[in-house]
Amino acid sequence: TLVNGIRLDYYSRPDATDSFGPLDADTSIQVLTPEASKSITSGATDVTIGDTVDYEISVAIPEGVTADLVVTDTLPTGLNLVEILATDSSPALDLNEAQAPTVDGGTVTWNLGTVTNSATDNETAETVTLALQVVVANVASNRYGITRTNSATATWAGGSDSATAPGVLILEPRFVLQKTVTPGTVDASDDVQYELRLYLKNWRRAPAYEVVLTDVLPAGLVFVSASLDRSTAAGFTCISDPGGINTSTPGTSVAVVPTVTGNDVELSLGDVQNDSGDTASYLWRIVCVVQNTAGNVAGTDLT
Repeated sequence: TLVNGIRLDYYSRPDATDSFGPLDADTSIQVLTPEASKSITSGATDVTIGDTVDYEISVAIPEGVTADLVVTDTLPTGLNLVEILATDSSPALDLNEAQAPTVDGGTVTWNLGTVTNSATDNETAETVTLALQVVVANVASNRYGITRTNSATATWAGGSDSATAPGVLILEPRFVLQKTVTPGTVDASDDVQYELRLYLKNWRRAPAYEVVLTDVLPAGLVFVSASLDRSTAAGFTCISDPGGINTSTPGTSVAVVPTVTGNDVELSLGDVQNDSGDTASYLWRIVCVVQNTAGNVAGTDLT
């Protein structure tokens, strides 16, 4: 800030023996300094594990000389650098001292040295920009509802300025699994039906990948058949589409053929997406028969 002051002295007598004042007044002007900004140029602000986000850091350079300019981006926990996409600058900027950006762990540093802006048009901003891409890491700390915020700082001889991009909100599929059996009391050779209800809550529509349901049958039960039903007419889909479930009428079961290995009954749903606007669910019914074996004596609990 440049302050310009003025002072008024005067006298009431011509011999200058009766002094009044002084009266003071001043005004100031603000000399521009570099100004940082940061934005998301590609990718969403709602993300899941493995999504990429592109950031751009821009620093507006005032006319004249800016010494010892350094742009630094320190990534938050949970965001990993994929690559530096580009660096750029306005034609009026002299970047003869600029070095290539360097990476140290999660910190990207761009040392530009002394930058000279020879432009004279105050209406047009001259900028340096740094673009980089990050990925949402598959780490335990990146869990449902966590927001990751990425900031950058520009420093120069005599000052600094920071900027923060919009935060990215981490989403994850949210499942609830319930299981019931009918009837609860059986004789040997009776059929029993297990119902596994898989709920997928619709919270910003985060998909679930490679979903597999596995029912481990106790000794004394033999798998007979299986069917699948869904609760929602639209927007609830699984990529493997067992039994044509994606186009079936809700409430109408379709036959499915799970993989049976020993006592493990496994049904692959693939990638499951809930765009229904509400909690949706699949109902997997498994019919088994109680074996007439010596081990299935009265009072045996087949869990």
